[in-house]
Amino acid sequence: MGITMYLQQISLSTLETLEQFPEQSDLILELLESVMEMPESEFYTSAYKEQFVVEWEKPELDLQKHFTEINYFLAGYIEEGSETFRIPELKGKELDFLVINDSKYDGLPLVNLIWYGLPISKTKCQWLQKPEEVITIKDALLTISESGFRARIQREMVSEYPYPDFMWEEEEFPDWITDYYNQLTYYYCDAAKAYNAMLITLSV
Repeated sequence: MGITMYLQQISLSTLETLEQFPEQSDLILELLESVMEMPESEFYTSAYKEQFVVEWEKPELDLQKHFTEINYFLAGYIEEGSETFRIPELKGKELDFLVINDSKYDGLPLVNLIWYGLPISKTKCQWLQKPEEVITIKDALLTISESGFRARIQREMVSEYPYPDFMWEEEEFPDWITDYYNQLTYYYCDAAKAYNAMLITLSV
């Protein structure tokens, strides 16, 4: 199946629990995962309803195997760092930024939402974005806009050396990658409105 990535909104109370008991983070997240699989009738009569109601009612956003393409068009780099030379701000830079506003690339923000966050698991590739960071990401995504995101795809398509691992031969590639941008924007807007944090998981 390969490596996939998904995002999950988590409530402020769950975030505070993770921060209060960092040594128990894996157990807390395993419990959360099992609760998410409960059917409705079982969940609403369980002892976990109060703690995890936000997580249970907010389905995860599955990016499947396409997080590399999404990250490239949002943040301007491939996670291995092989393409950072294309973006002036990223040349020789540590890739630990959250948002770079008014990029020299196209005047729009570079948004590092895929790989930015606080690692919280000792056994899994999971990291956390706090509510304030979620709001910053939301604002940047809205600034980019769907037309700005499509323009980045088009710019790469007509460049002299488009990134070779993307599925340029698929006619609908720009459409379905843009659909992921729209889903991310909606999901971050929803999380920001509720002042939720974001849990990102890389799953093998």
